[in-house]
Amino acid sequence: MRRALWTLAACAAVCLAFRSPGATLDAGSQQQRREHRQFEWPLSLQSAVRHLAVGRNGDIVVTGDTWDAAFPTTPDAVQTACSRAAFGYCFSPFLSVLSPTGDVQYSTFIGGDSERPIVQAKPDADGDIVLLLGRWESGNMPHPRPSLVLGEPPSPTGCSRDRPLLARLRPGDHVYHDQRCLEWPGLEFVTQLRGVVGHDGSVWLAGRTSGPVPTVNAWQPAGAGGDDVFIVHYGAARSDAALATYVGGSDQDWPMDLAVAPDGDLVVAGGTMSADFPAVRPAQDGFSGAGFGVADACLFRLDVSGRWLEYSTWLGGSGQDGATAVSTDRVGNAFVVGVTASTDFPVTAGAVRTRNTPAGTWDAFLAGVDPTGRLRLSTLIGASGQDDADAVSVWDDGSVLIVGETTSIDLPQVGPVPPVQPARLPYGFPFFVRVDSLGCAFCRSTPIPVHTGHLADLDDQGAALSRTLEAVAFDGDYVYVAGRTAVWTWPGPDIRDTGHYVKKWYVGEESSREPPANRR
Repeated sequence: MRRALWTLAACAAVCLAFRSPGATLDAGSQQQRREHRQFEWPLSLQSAVRHLAVGRNGDIVVTGDTWDAAFPTTPDAVQTACSRAAFGYCFSPFLSVLSPTGDVQYSTFIGGDSERPIVQAKPDADGDIVLLLGRWESGNMPHPRPSLVLGEPPSPTGCSRDRPLLARLRPGDHVYHDQRCLEWPGLEFVTQLRGVVGHDGSVWLAGRTSGPVPTVNAWQPAGAGGDDVFIVHYGAARSDAALATYVGGSDQDWPMDLAVAPDGDLVVAGGTMSADFPAVRPAQDGFSGAGFGVADACLFRLDVSGRWLEYSTWLGGSGQDGATAVSTDRVGNAFVVGVTASTDFPVTAGAVRTRNTPAGTWDAFLAGVDPTGRLRLSTLIGASGQDDADAVSVWDDGSVLIVGETTSIDLPQVGPVPPVQPARLPYGFPFFVRVDSLGCAFCRSTPIPVHTGHLADLDDQGAALSRTLEAVAFDGDYVYVAGRTAVWTWPGPDIRDTGHYVKKWYVGEESSREPPANRR
């Protein structure tokens, strides 16, 4: 009983510390100044966003792909025009850099006539942007420098076609920097490639593979059967691989998101169907999926040397479960979000939602583990509809920020709630949730209003919806979301796709920046 009372008191203390203060002129003007930096950047229906990132100066890096030959570029672009495919149509990756207030500072097409979309773009400490493209195969793209291989010196002959490409680009320059493709025996068997840039400028890559791929300093030197997670780490110089290892069991295993811990270790969130997935200090006793093709989420932390796993665990119940995103805080705790159809997903005491109901729906989940793999919190997030979580981050106070999409009209709303139409959300709407550090209370839970794509001639007979979230990023008191919009008209209803957007939305609390005397 005493423990339960302490838990409730701790939850209340964390959330009350961030309650909005009483209305004052100073607080209102400060709020207006911060919300003035919000914006929506509209994109045509022909341009989809794949990834968002935020630089140290608050610039927003937007990458995606477009069919629009008139996609706006700046005069200092690496490529001001779309490279045409053999049949004359435009399809190209793009990269745009927006200022903190939404002005386009730099915009360029990327690649030749056949590049696959950009997997990730990350600003580094020098102001460069590191790009990972899904494949280089264009004869009309500048030829990359020597390739990155496994266990061999860099190839002096450059790159073969049909290879993923790492490139460095500096906005304002007219050339690419440090283009290098990946040359691995068996690379054609690697799919679902993910990448993340480490604190020291090194690059981690992870994919899903069923074929033989060479390993270096490996924790698991060979695949265990089915598909396994395959991880490669290139140092900051990117001359050769510091490690390459498998992680997996005898069934299907795959990565979904990567994060780098403060000490340089790699944290991987994904999915597994393997009852013999290599478990190290697991947070649950074993694989929980029941039935053919049913997966659990998985989470593991690989030492920066690649020689051992700090921890590795399943996360799930008897239904379908999968992780979508992972993040670490400044002390190395890892927080993973995903979706679950399990009515018995494991949750910790005091969870804000303990059971997925009604049966057949999907809930989002949040789980947190400490650097040794001990489960700190686990909770469901959702209501009566379909709910999923797409991104997660952590504030300095320990509260956890989550962005996802929901069709639940009864999703709990806590804190200042923006007006959002329609009242019923048949095709989903983005939401923002901040959960306290123990996972036992909502500090804030609101829909994210999206206006881009609303057709003026519909007046009050339509409302803009976000049908699909495409990318999410966090930075301080702001969250950045990108998605595809649609208009819902009635009677009908009729759903019409109308475009894409990038939105910067304020999620901070002014009370955290005001003197204690002004707080309730």
